[in-house]
Amino acid sequence: MWRVAVKFLYKESLLLLLLVAPVCTLHADEKNVDCNKKSLQSEIDKLNKEEFNVVTISGVCTEDIVVSEFTNLTLIGTTGAGITATAFLPVDIGNSTVAVLVENSKVTLETLTINAGSQGVSCRKRSTCTIRNATIQGGWSGLFFQDQSAGDILGSTTIQNSLGNGLGIFGASTVNVRPEPFEGQGEVGPVISGHADSFGGGFGVFMGDGSFLRTDNVTISGNDTGVYAQRDTYVRILGGEVSGSAFDGIIVKDGSTAQIRTDISNNVGTGVFVGPLTFAQIVSSFSGNGSDVVCSHPTSISSPPTLCGN
Repeated sequence: MWRVAVKFLYKESLLLLLLVAPVCTLHADEKNVDCNKKSLQSEIDKLNKEEFNVVTISGVCTEDIVVSEFTNLTLIGTTGAGITATAFLPVDIGNSTVAVLVENSKVTLETLTINAGSQGVSCRKRSTCTIRNATIQGGWSGLFFQDQSAGDILGSTTIQNSLGNGLGIFGASTVNVRPEPFEGQGEVGPVISGHADSFGGGFGVFMGDGSFLRTDNVTISGNDTGVYAQRDTYVRILGGEVSGSAFDGIIVKDGSTAQIRTDISNNVGTGVFVGPLTFAQIVSSFSGNGSDVVCSHPTSISSPPTLCGN
């Protein structure tokens, strides 16, 4: 009888542990960090990298944050919270710093204002980065994906006012930019705007090296060039607008493929330039551009072909 009771208690205890374990590990560590009192980096360094972690931030953290080898980390800002790079030198990109560097990790940045140095957020080494309802601004460039990384840029996120690229996508990386929630009913998505310098080198989106981009209902406006896609990229620009560029609205070239279905307006140069060895399907509305569509014959193709202005 005694053995039966012990066996029963053992089974009950094991069942209880199995039921409780998922609840305990869902958010293994939740921290609140006031950057006026603590270092955000030092608090991140205390976390178990193999568990799910959530850090809620208040105040502005003037630090260069490095996130490496994290299974799942979420940084959420309260009202007015932000991360500012320690150095932004408008004449010296080499000595400017990255506000948030993510390597080989899965990270979500939510409701934060990130003030860039050389970059605002750099997502590298096969990382997965989700940017939700955030602002990334200033510096030399905003948000950068490299080394087969992936990302979602969601909701009311704004990437604005850098001297170079707002969104850079390279090294066979994959990025989606869209409203949240998104049901294809005309929801307003993220904004990429104001990327310009005195030499015309500001790109809203700059991508290459076999990378993929899809945007849905995104506003890309007021940049030197709206979208520049080269070297075997695949770009889908659906809904939203590409407007007000100081030079061209969209450039696709060097073996790239594009599907463009957006409003293209008031770009000083060409609305869409289709470069060598490139195919672009264009179902867009055009107004106020220097020219609407220019194709680099005979090695580029637009559909329908009558769109080519040369």
